[in-house]
Amino acid sequence: MGCTSTSIISGTKKRKKLKVLVIDTGVNYQIPEINQYLTNYDKSIMDSSGHGTHITGIIAKSACSDVEIIPCRGMGKGIGIFYSNGCLQKAIDMKVDIVNLSGGDYYQNTIEKSIISKYATNGILLVTAAGNANFDLSIKPYYPASYKLNNIIKVGALNENGLRATYSNYGPNVVWEVGSNVESWGLNGKEKKSGTSQAAANYTARLVREFCKE
Repeated sequence: MGCTSTSIISGTKKRKKLKVLVIDTGVNYQIPEINQYLTNYDKSIMDSSGHGTHITGIIAKSACSDVEIIPCRGMGKGIGIFYSNGCLQKAIDMKVDIVNLSGGDYYQNTIEKSIISKYATNGILLVTAAGNANFDLSIKPYYPASYKLNNIIKVGALNENGLRATYSNYGPNVVWEVGSNVESWGLNGKEKKSGTSQAAANYTARLVREFCKE
């Protein structure tokens, strides 16, 4: 199941802003190139691992003045599914357009699924990672990517040659973006990282570029 980028962009043409909620380990909001697009954040979302900063940086590189990036710290060491679900609900409450969730688990969560099931009627697209275990998702599902719900885009990773990265999960309805050796900001400057997390962020970045061209 899924939703095309075209329908999301066409649905936001009449709006002045594109709102992107990034659920991750937080973000280093002291990086000017990222900070200029951030809204609705406080110091509690400061990133300590670098993952969220890297993901947010990928998206921010494609942003324009009409894009708002809203960071929500719902992933990371010591942070359970409760916090991720809180961020997923925040997307509905704040009426965002896109949610980027570069993470997941191999176990379903009923509350998580219930919240995401409301995204279609609220015009929200969830862009999420397919996972990094080289699994066939038709045999070993990964969530939230594998929920059979409208408005979910599950993104697998390509290597730099445009082939499926050996670590990337794969299966029905997976879309593909480059996820290997993607450069973005880390906690201590620019760095390269690989994963379906980066691929998902690159897909979100593509939607952002489409919006900014309108």
